Amino acid sequence: WGEGAAKVSGQAMAETLRVKHVTCFGCPIRCGKDMKVLAGPYQDTVAHGPEYETVAGFGALCLNDDPNYIVAAHDLCNRLGMDVISTASAVAFAMELYEHGLLKGVDTGGLDLNWGNGEAILGLIKQIARKDKLGAYLAEGVKRAACHFAPLAQEFVVESKGLEFPFHDPRAFTSMAIVYATGNRGACHLEGLTYFNENLSFPATLIGLSGEYDPHSSEGKPLLAKTMQDYLIIFNALGLCKFLIRGHVTPQEIAVWVSKVTGWEIDDQELLNTGERLFNLKRSINVKLGISRKDDTLPPRLLVHDRLEGAAAGSLPHLGKMLSEYYSLRGWTVEGIPRPQTLQRLKLGWIN
Repeated sequence: WGEGAAKVSGQAMAETLRVKHVTCFGCPIRCGKDMKVLAGPYQDTVAHGPEYETVAGFGALCLNDDPNYIVAAHDLCNRLGMDVISTASAVAFAMELYEHGLLKGVDTGGLDLNWGNGEAILGLIKQIARKDKLGAYLAEGVKRAACHFAPLAQEFVVESKGLEFPFHDPRAFTSMAIVYATGNRGACHLEGLTYFNENLSFPATLIGLSGEYDPHSSEGKPLLAKTMQDYLIIFNALGLCKFLIRGHVTPQEIAVWVSKVTGWEIDDQELLNTGERLFNLKRSINVKLGISRKDDTLPPRLLVHDRLEGAAAGSLPHLGKMLSEYYSLRGWTVEGIPRPQTLQRLKLGWIN
């Protein structure tokens, strides 16, 4: 899909859409964009510009190479209060069902769900928002939606703990297999962002780990995933933007910020210990609700079927081995349950 990717690249969007830099409140970085569609049926649409996940989801995942439809889909999701990752995944899931004959025109409310059909993408987003026709199933997420179709539909489901996958392939960045599988909210890239370590956008040395990581190897990835999870959960607690790590913001620096703002004397190790405590607190709540090793997994499409081309061709994450090592580092049982001594060490003994 190289030609399609070129049509929806950042450079292509800069050349075909009007772009203005914008910022979140109080932030000097201004990494956001506002865009205006200059041609086509959605001409003059002004919307907050799509970020990577939207372009990958409503672009590559749906084989849609028209940036105007990507911007329109992004704007529609924003106005309807819908997550672009889960929505794009649901649309692509429906398109794959359609391709394999598991959906007929009557099921789609007349939508032609062939790959790349921008109008159908927008129409299906509206159906999902209204829980209308096919959208009534997709609104429940792809895991539940698949139960309404032929058994073959299960092969096309890409989720973990019921949450659809972001667009950072764990076959290309094997550390993300652990992040997705063990994420407390399911397949969420923001729980770890370890692909930043693997592509050196945020070198692991900045969080106290040594050496570079081969993106296609499973070696060393459990410790990397654990450390980044413990670090990034602190950003949630403090209300910080995780893209700060692209500027190489370290635990030491955040510890200084917290100390100056609160008057507490805290260092980087205490900060990471707090992150570990938060992560285990969430895990313990999930355990009480029935989560265990059986749920810390990825769909077969990402564990069994390797990529056929590109830099990651032939690469697959060795999840079982990585998971056992990860549990040991976490102080959990082989079933992924935090051990009593681990909870006591983290002052979480009361949770039992």
